[in-house]
Amino acid sequence: MARHPIVSRTKELFAYEFLLQGEVDEEMNTTSYLLNNVLKNIGVEKMEGNSLAFLSSDYDFLLSDVPDTLNPHIYAFQITATTLIDGKIIETVRRLHQKGFRIILDDFELSQETFALINPIISCLSYCKVEFPRMKNSKILPKLVEIFHKYKIQVIMKKIETVFDFKACCDVGADFFQGYFFAKPEKSTPLKIKPDAMGALHVLNLMSGNYLDLEMDSLEKEFKKYPDLIVNLLRYLNSVHFGMRSKITSIRHALSMLGFSKIKRWLLILAYDNNSEMSLEKSPLLINAMTRANFFGSVAKKLGWANERTEKAFLMGLVSHLDALYQTTMENILEHISLDTEITRALLEGEGDMGLLLNIVSVIEQGDTENVSGALNALHLSQKDVNECLITAYTNSLAVV
Repeated sequence: MARHPIVSRTKELFAYEFLLQGEVDEEMNTTSYLLNNVLKNIGVEKMEGNSLAFLSSDYDFLLSDVPDTLNPHIYAFQITATTLIDGKIIETVRRLHQKGFRIILDDFELSQETFALINPIISCLSYCKVEFPRMKNSKILPKLVEIFHKYKIQVIMKKIETVFDFKACCDVGADFFQGYFFAKPEKSTPLKIKPDAMGALHVLNLMSGNYLDLEMDSLEKEFKKYPDLIVNLLRYLNSVHFGMRSKITSIRHALSMLGFSKIKRWLLILAYDNNSEMSLEKSPLLINAMTRANFFGSVAKKLGWANERTEKAFLMGLVSHLDALYQTTMENILEHISLDTEITRALLEGEGDMGLLLNIVSVIEQGDTENVSGALNALHLSQKDVNECLITAYTNSLAVV
């Protein structure tokens, strides 16, 4: 089971599409199987956070009793253009629409036949997905977007792999985007990091080893090097969100109130908050970095790695999107923060066991699971192991602070 983010024109997280990867028993309804996994193993509030949950919904699922039991503020039903649009489906879609559910048409192909098929339900559609590579060189694409907007249907362009694709889709008026482009650096620029973010990165590096043995004196001494970092810490502790009830008497007192685990997550927030205008809970880069970190940590424990190496894997996940965040190369990022050699080799060259972990998570995020078997075999992991670790990662990825 995997979730693929859908982002807005400002690259803020808008929704997740839930997908099953691998084989499912032919006698089992795929959508029901997916939904059962979401609810039973994770809980949808942890899988989708504050975003919509797009469920790929086949004919049998839509006609079952299940859709009526779900929350229309959370779930949206995604149907393909090849779904049989008969009288039963038309009646069901209209009823679900009246109850407030959003309906998405997926795999839309421009043709008179397709428009004729969807015409009975077109007024019930909230979104339509269009595969951009198929329409990339089509002069009709702007007109297609215009037509959907005429029906008050927002357009989701999928398989957006580069920032150039993203800009081209913005130019024709697309509303939302799905693909791997948001996790790639747009261009290589000189690294500009705010003082508090730079301090956060350096302290994270200090804590990248076996931080359980790190003395509070050393951590306090490191914090004193970055006045901006201390100011942000005090602001955070005095915020309504934290709910502090006692006065802070020293830097040591402030750090002890958080504890090492929350300090690391708070530092991550600062590192990913580099002049960004979007709210951090809507940042797909931050959420995905937390998911990667938790996934790597969970896999490391399953492999029986020592605590220090498990922490290295966790840290690798945290920093793995900093190149996209700061719009520069990973080489440039690593010139400013001194990381362990094993992490550096994995991030730059994909080498070693850490590099295999990066390979596994990358193909999962891109839906290219056919090419993951080599890395799984090298680490002696099964698909079941990976699924269990993914569930753990999805469950914990939103617990940033």
